[in-house]
Amino acid sequence: MRRGAFVEASYAGRSGTAKALLEAEGIILRRPLGLTIPRGSMRGLTVDGGDLVGQAEQGPFRLGLGAG
Repeated sequence: MRRGAFVEASYAGRSGTAKALLEAEGIILRRPLGLTIPRGSMRGLTVDGGDLVGQAEQGPFRLGLGAG
């Protein structure tokens, strides 16, 4: 089931506002970023204020979920 939200995101040297979808294979960041954070590569997940932060195969990521 697709669940999505617009977030401020940074990953793999790119950042911006994108629709994030939680899928079985990972977190998909739609246009303009067009990136996927693979589920199997996510580690060190923490919450910093309203942001989800962690590490993945292309480096650190931050998703501003606004839940803080």
